[in-house]
Amino acid sequence: MSRILTALAVLTLIFAMTGCNQAKEPPTGMTPVETVQYYFDQWENKNLAGMNGVCYQKLSETSYEMFYGLKYVNLNSCRLGDRPDDWDEAWYSNPYAHAVVDTEFEVYFNPPNSVMANDTYQWRYYLIKETADSDWRLIMWGAG
Repeated sequence: MSRILTALAVLTLIFAMTGCNQAKEPPTGMTPVETVQYYFDQWENKNLAGMNGVCYQKLSETSYEMFYGLKYVNLNSCRLGDRPDDWDEAWYSNPYAHAVVDTEFEVYFNPPNSVMANDTYQWRYYLIKETADSDWRLIMWGAG
């Protein structure tokens, strides 16, 4: 009987650990604004795999520095940008669709971080759809 209980305990532990390590796919069918909100949720949760899930190209492993000392990320505003023509073909030539999302967010690191200062930022996030059926993906961002 004790062997059966031990085996069940080991199997339960294996299944629990396997489930914790699996990267969760981002939701499908999100709007550009929802995609950026999801990205910030993943940043707040220090989930690089989740952030990469909505990026056209994966963030580098050095991006873990974005998490060092991170106490919070607050997305204060997130709205569809009013200058969708602000697009650079060098990022992606002739996407099916592109969008701009304007954000205001604040970050706080303790200890201070070398990647970003503790401050409030206004950044633009640029997104693409490769096909009519594909999801929106972040392709570029920066001060706007």
